[in-house]
Amino acid sequence: MQWDALERPTVERGNVWYAIVGLAALVAAVWSILTAAWTLTIVIILSGAMYFQHLKLHVLSRRIVIQKEGIAINDVCTPWEQCSGFWMYQHGEHTMLHIEKSRGWDREIATLIEGQDHREVAMLLSEFLPYQSTRRENVLDSIIRICKL
Repeated sequence: MQWDALERPTVERGNVWYAIVGLAALVAAVWSILTAAWTLTIVIILSGAMYFQHLKLHVLSRRIVIQKEGIAINDVCTPWEQCSGFWMYQHGEHTMLHIEKSRGWDREIATLIEGQDHREVAMLLSEFLPYQSTRRENVLDSIIRICKL
């Protein structure tokens, strides 16, 4: 089984979102200047610049292939022996797939499922890995989703 999917979900940010974030950054910047917290002022300015630079980046597409040997993402195969389980959850209209690795510095593979039925993907993966039904998105993923980052 294989499909092409974006690295991460794309989110729409409206004018209200930009107004709220801009106002919060302005209040924090003014407060940091009034209290002479210059380090915080620099962090706020650099965070804003970095965020708008991040918006210019395009979300890359990746090819996901599930095969007997393991899961391959952009032709880089991770053997099933290096994985300890998988779980899925809904992210808006998309389904996110997470595969936990048992070792290595990158302990998790996370990708969107597009063009495939997530139930079929789960059935195929359960032949190789245990389904971790109690797992959900982690706190950092929740914050990113809520803040539309």
